[in-house]
Amino acid sequence: MDHVVGGRILLPGVGYLEMTFIANIARNSAFTSVVFMRPCWLPEPGANERCVLRCTRRSEGAFEIASWRGMASTVEPKFTTHFRAV
Repeated sequence: MDHVVGGRILLPGVGYLEMTFIANIARNSAFTSVVFMRPCWLPEPGANERCVLRCTRRSEGAFEIASWRGMASTVEPKFTTHFRAV
């Protein structure tokens, strides 16, 4: 199985790049700095857990991708930042 490390499922690095590319597609610009801050471990198939990924524009041309993992929705889930691009 691809992208399994130590029995855990890892979001591939290209996934971050694709999300950022789609979020930036209408801007006709390129990124000059990309930082992979920490891995994003995904829930195991069949687990009663979900992973929410969020791509946010922080400032003109800057993007951040973060995730939240949990069993149920909360009013204000705590997101963990994994990736930034400028």
